[in-house]
Amino acid sequence: MADVSGAKALIAAEKYREAGKALARLLQERETDELWYLRGLVSLKLRNYDDALEAFEHALALKRTPLYYRMKGIARLERFELERALDDFSEALRMDGGDLLSNFYVAVCYMFMDDPRSAVYLKRAFALDKERTKAMLRNFYVMFFRKDPLVSKALKEDLARRIDRIKTN
Repeated sequence: MADVSGAKALIAAEKYREAGKALARLLQERETDELWYLRGLVSLKLRNYDDALEAFEHALALKRTPLYYRMKGIARLERFELERALDDFSEALRMDGGDLLSNFYVAVCYMFMDDPRSAVYLKRAFALDKERTKAMLRNFYVMFFRKDPLVSKALKEDLARRIDRIKTN
């Protein structure tokens, strides 16, 4: 599988190490923004944040897109580099203000910073797509709160109920 579609198939099959090797071979032959983006995605999935950031920088040097900025922001968010993640998500939003995911991730960054602007961006995300935003909130709850021993059972139940009560129609 020495072509882009083969690398994408490996990524879809969650065979990230194999995909990384295929992408390394492809990048030796030619450098394109798409190949660097895919390399960044693989590195992000493998939690190799330095390589992911470097790959997204290469992709952005070749082509500036909201997607590449958003993915760079996600890598920074996963490292809890909140201010820098906000810069990347904000750049994605300057290019496409209707980017649901960037609006959601800005809200998450501000929430971690205990900044009231979180509500503004969460409302924007809801205005763009209520169902997907509710699903992302549910996933966020599962990742950060449900199994956290420092969060009380009562608070966990309250958060889960609040998310479940959000109307999407």
